[in-house]
Amino acid sequence: MAWVRTPFSGGSKIPEDVKRRVSKRILDCAESNFSGRYKRIAIRFKMQFCYIDAYAENEDYPTHLCRLRYFNEESWGAALYAYSSEKYEDTFFMSFDGFVKPEDAFLQAATLYIG
Repeated sequence: MAWVRTPFSGGSKIPEDVKRRVSKRILDCAESNFSGRYKRIAIRFKMQFCYIDAYAENEDYPTHLCRLRYFNEESWGAALYAYSSEKYEDTFFMSFDGFVKPEDAFLQAATLYIG
């Protein structure tokens, strides 16, 4: 039996320095691609996960975009928030092996939800 690495389970706790760098990368990506389409982007971390939400003008509640699962700074598993089930659904985000860079997952989710 061979061990298979999957982006949909496991992961590691995210180091503080990685949190800072990844937050900056995502916010820079948001500013250059979606400026004016949101009031703010909220990024929060819990254990191996990074959650990304967008707040629209005059809205108190966020639009949940995606959840990232940390493996290393350039390899994350991604899940889109599905409003139909009100939970995060694992996705490949057009990646061959299922692992993505944080800003690529953000771009896909933001394009879908904040256009």
